[in-house]
Amino acid sequence: MAKVIFPATVSYMSGKVAEGVYTITSKPGLSYMRQYSYPKIPDHNHDLAKVTQHLSKLWNKDISESYKEELAEYARKHRSFAVPGKPYSEHALNNFAYFILVIYKAKEKGDITIPLDQLTKIYIEYHFANWGCVWEACKNGYLEKVPGYEKLTALM
Repeated sequence: MAKVIFPATVSYMSGKVAEGVYTITSKPGLSYMRQYSYPKIPDHNHDLAKVTQHLSKLWNKDISESYKEELAEYARKHRSFAVPGKPYSEHALNNFAYFILVIYKAKEKGDITIPLDQLTKIYIEYHFANWGCVWEACKNGYLEKVPGYEKLTALM
């Protein structure tokens, strides 16, 4: 960072100009200038995006409509259900968010052993005993229990 003295006509310059970022000071005719540094997106963010994009394609193409409807019903019930220690703003608003949550919980608990960006419908069908429907997911701790979760039995 460097002090820069400007003529009176541009003494209150603030913002990014070319490769410099200018900040005004309370003293007329004096500003601070620093070189602009471009933000770098970490590789971890790219990996998460790749997984989410893959799961989105899986959701749209291979997951059953009845499961999606029941997960949407679960989302509505969970939104209105008071969870101790969590404000309502932290509750997901759609069924896809809960699908992602179930998949990540299954990975965390060791039910899914392959990378999530390689997950297929066939792999899910062979390994989803504990989380293949909303009822099983709630019963086994992949989702929080809400009133009436026992009736949500449609398979992925």
